[in-house]
Amino acid sequence: MAKNEREMFDVEKIVFDKLLSCGYPKESIIMEGKLDSRRFADFVIIDVSTKLPMMIIEVKTCGERTQMSVKKLAFESLKRCYDNDKNPVKAVAIIVNRFEQKLEIIDFTEAVKENDYDRAIEDYMLPPYDILTIGARQKSIQKKEDKQRKTINTLKLLCWCILPMICVILIVLDSLGIYTFSVLRLCVVGAGVALTLVP
Repeated sequence: MAKNEREMFDVEKIVFDKLLSCGYPKESIIMEGKLDSRRFADFVIIDVSTKLPMMIIEVKTCGERTQMSVKKLAFESLKRCYDNDKNPVKAVAIIVNRFEQKLEIIDFTEAVKENDYDRAIEDYMLPPYDILTIGARQKSIQKKEDKQRKTINTLKLLCWCILPMICVILIVLDSLGIYTFSVLRLCVVGAGVALTLVP
């Protein structure tokens, strides 16, 4: 194995161990996590029960001189990964200093949302797993509510627009003698009118 590959493996292991030590369950940590067909992150933390992404983590290594440029690279990488419609709770960079063997954690969530590097929070502490899952579950509830809202709007459109138009067309057709009403047809039209009155 080449030195660079070995070094990268060691860096990923350092980050993986850090996540475990912060209380993240092993099954919630996905290395080289796929967010969609074209977006990947070095690590994706998911809610084990909902399978929703809660945090994306970009891992970079640096020396003393390259630290600032590496932070900006991490910011750019997170911007490419982040999706405002399916946004995870957090977008975080973990910078591993090869020489000092220490980790620096930076929260880029607001910086990425606002596209403003200066909004980054340095010396960030990873939030407990339980706190992250609350956000993911809220997101899951929000999606269900949005789906229900769309269904209700479709039903309202049906009740308030389409059915009255059909009734008007049937009445016009009856008055022109093209389509005459029978008792059964009147019952159907009456049911249609009754449905339009339902909110």
